[in-house]
Amino acid sequence: MPVHTLEDLQSYLDQSRRKVLRLAVQVPRPLWHQRPAPDRWSVLDNLEHLVLTERFCGDLLERMLERARREGRMSRGLPVQWVDARPVMLDAEGKTYSAPVWAEPRGRWHDEEVAEELAASRRRLEAILPDLPRYDVERVIEPHPLYGWPFNAAQWIHFVGLHENVHARQLERIARHWVQQGAMEPLPQDPR
Repeated sequence: MPVHTLEDLQSYLDQSRRKVLRLAVQVPRPLWHQRPAPDRWSVLDNLEHLVLTERFCGDLLERMLERARREGRMSRGLPVQWVDARPVMLDAEGKTYSAPVWAEPRGRWHDEEVAEELAASRRRLEAILPDLPRYDVERVIEPHPLYGWPFNAAQWIHFVGLHENVHARQLERIARHWVQQGAMEPLPQDPR
């Protein structure tokens, strides 16, 4: 889905979250805690990581907008043009990345709690989104702390959706593993 406007961001976030949740619930709950291999994350691990990452982004965005307020970087009245984070991340395609220590899953929540935490972290991010047009968000830049990608505030929100789609693919691989092991029925075809 192309992301060109702030309105597109909300749709993209909604789409990526629906996909993650759809894939997660297709895996039987007793399997949520089980890793398909020692070096692979479980369903619950992936969901916990998404909460931690989205919380980090929420904290970062609040600091970025506070900096914009302090510096008087108010909107110039033009639509935000630099929303898509993918051009900034061109070197990321096809690479595997390790989660920072603070975003590694540690079994913080059980399956019902992680759903609540996902909803709360998303509400917080969505509360920030309407505030973006008030500021010159294209010139409020904060690099990714590990990989250096110089995202503006809108691109950080897009990154959240892109990141969720990466984990949706991981959830698909987990489901395929459990299907191959005979622990669950095959997934229905995606109606795209």
